[in-house]
Amino acid sequence: DPGATGRAVARVNVFNYVGFVLGAPLVGLVAEGTSLRWGFAVLVPVALVLVLMAGAYRPGQTSSGSRTPASTRMRT
Repeated sequence: DPGATGRAVARVNVFNYVGFVLGAPLVGLVAEGTSLRWGFAVLVPVALVLVLMAGAYRPGQTSSGSRTPASTRMRT
């Protein structure tokens, strides 16, 4: 996978799985102790972190943060 798109898809899937497994219980626990409004408010910082991390999912990005040369990227 010269463009490292497979790696980006795997990262997104890991976050989807973690969000599915931990998201609902987290909202439920906070809502049980306070209110549903605060339960959903807990997700706002999580969403902000995801926005800040969005650049890590750019195709061609390696785990070290460097870009792959244009000559090795897939042409579309």
